Formats: sequence, structure tokens, C-alpha cells
Amino acid sequence: MTGRREALIIATGTYQDPELGRLRSPAQDATAIAEVLGDPAIGEFQVRQLVDQPSYHLTTAIERFFKDRGLHDLLLVHMSCHGVKDDNGLLYFAATNTDKQLLASTAVPGAFLREQMEYCRARSIVLLLDCCSAARSCQEPRATRACT
Repeated sequence: MTGRREALIIATGTYQDPELGRLRSPAQDATAIAEVLGDPAIGEFQVRQLVDQPSYHLTTAIERFFKDRGLHDLLLVHMSCHGVKDDNGLLYFAATNTDKQLLASTAVPGAFLREQMEYCRARSIVLLLDCCSAARSCQEPRATRACT
């Protein structure tokens, strides 16, 4: 018995918080990955892309993506963004509206994504994380400050 093949591609490269520098390639990578996954000769996935969206759109899309799945569905999630840890070491995925001082309410908690995957009925779930630390030099240089 075959199930559905679906992919959710999330890419965030622009941020309102000046502490989260712009990332060069998430949108371009999302387009390229979506083309490959959606190609009937290669991936044959039904693909949904979310590019530069606020956290509340992302959490809603993630919950909806994992809801009402069958055991034989093959699900793939690709997230390209800043990964940010809070003072307790918990991981969050930055969205366009993420405020580094208010991660729990303005970013996508890693625990939320993990729970959605755990509660999903699909037996085959692939998670691809292309995240760098907001403090690393993966950002585009800004004229007003140097990347660290």
C-alpha cells in the first residue's frame, strides 16, 4: 500500500530583529529543493513552500502538515533559517518576526516541531535542517556592524 509523498519547505532569510542577520541562500535553496522534490522523475512529492513568513504562519503550517496522516505517507520537512538557543539551551527556528529576547512567542520551538513529528501517524518522516547559529558568520555582511 502506498501513501502520499508530501514535502514542506520552510526558508527564512530576512529578519526584523537586527540581531538576526540576513541569510544569503534560504529562498534560492527552497526553490531548488522544491523543484527536485516535485519533479515526477525524481521525487514526485507534493510540495508546499513557505518563504520569509512569521512564526505563527510557520507553526500553523507545520501542525497542519503533520495532521491526519496515514501510516504509509512519506513526509519531508526542510527548514533553512537561523537556529537560536535560549538561556536554557532550547532550540528555536527563527522566523521573520523573531525577537531574540522573546523566542518562546516569536520563533518556532524545536520542541514543537519534534512533538508534531512524534504525534504524526506517518512512519516515514525526513527532517532536513539547514540552520546556522545567529552568532556565526553565515550572514551577509552589514555596513553597520561586522558579523561575528
